[in-house]
Amino acid sequence: MLKKLFYAVLILLALLILIGAFLPTRYAASQSVDIRSDRARVHEFVGELRRWDEWGPWKDEDPSLVVTHGSLTTGVGAHQSWTGDSGNGELTFTQCSPEQGIAYDMLFIDGERKLPARCWMSYAPATDGTRVTWGLEGDFDMPIIGGWMVLLMGPALDDMLEKGLVKLKTVAEAGR
Repeated sequence: MLKKLFYAVLILLALLILIGAFLPTRYAASQSVDIRSDRARVHEFVGELRRWDEWGPWKDEDPSLVVTHGSLTTGVGAHQSWTGDSGNGELTFTQCSPEQGIAYDMLFIDGERKLPARCWMSYAPATDGTRVTWGLEGDFDMPIIGGWMVLLMGPALDDMLEKGLVKLKTVAEAGR
């Protein structure tokens, strides 16, 4: 009986490793929301890192987060880093335009491992304001484990983006 259990566990482990070796390690997620405000008003919150706490979903998930801003907090080169129970990281704006939105390079830092992601928030005309699309993409370049991480984190990424956009909509539409 114990021998059969051992073989079953061994087969399951081998199967998990084999499947993990073939799972894609690249990920991408995006969500959109229509905000009843013009692009300039939306950009007041998106294009200024000091305002991200007003709408960002991160501190709701991890109250221990401590954010440190760089010498620039808006425009190309604006930078911030963070530490918290859920992990550490940093980001730097590579584009910042009140007409088109922002783009930024982000690093998730786990000890010595740095996992880069490319992220953006774009603005487009909407019926009664601005459509904001928030997206990110990257690669969990970790053999076997990376594919499983992508598979498991997909819904969590979509949820995080949606929560942030709902909060952004609330703050951008307030006092209109």
